[in-house]
Amino acid sequence: MDINPELCLSLASQACSNDWNSDDDDEHKSSPRMVPCLLCGQVAVTYDFEGNVIKQESSRVIKALGYHNEVFKYLCKSLKLDDDNDDDGGNSPWDFENEPFPFCESCEELLDSLVKVYYKLEEVEKEIKERIVGAEGKYVDENLYSNLDGRYKRFRKRALESGELCGEWIEYTCVCLSSVITK
Repeated sequence: MDINPELCLSLASQACSNDWNSDDDDEHKSSPRMVPCLLCGQVAVTYDFEGNVIKQESSRVIKALGYHNEVFKYLCKSLKLDDDNDDDGGNSPWDFENEPFPFCESCEELLDSLVKVYYKLEEVEKEIKERIVGAEGKYVDENLYSNLDGRYKRFRKRALESGELCGEWIEYTCVCLSSVITK
C-alpha cells in the first residue's frame, strides 16, 4: 500500500486546526464526524453532520446522574491530574450530563473497574480512620503512649490532626469529654 505524503499532511493539518467542520468544506460537513476514545483512540462517538449523536460505542450510555463525572474524577486522580474540568484553553469544561462520554466500550469497562477499586479504597480508608479515632481513648485511658517510643505518638497525632480525621477526632473528643464530665 502506497502512502501519499501530501494527503497525510493535509489530513494532519485539518485535524490539528479543527477544520473538519468548517463552512468551506461541504464534503466533510455531509459526512459523519467520529470522536475518538480519550484513552485508546478508537471511535467512541459518531455524530451526523448536524451534530447529533448517531452512535455511541459504549453499550452503557445511560448511567446514574453524575456517574460519568465521577468516573472522570477518578480517572484524573489515578493519572495524578488536577480535575481536568478547569480548562484554560478556551474550551468549555467536560459536561457528561449533556454530552456523550468520550470513551469506547472497552475503555469504559476499564474505567468502571477503576471506580470499583477507588470505592473499595475509600471503604478501607474509612475503616482505618475509624480505628485510629476509636483507639485513641484506649491509648489515653491505658496510658499506652508512655510505654512506647515517640514514633507511635507522633504518627497517631499527625493522623488525628490531618484534615481527613480532624472533624471525626474533635467529635470523638467531645463525646469522650462529655462522658467524663457527666460521671
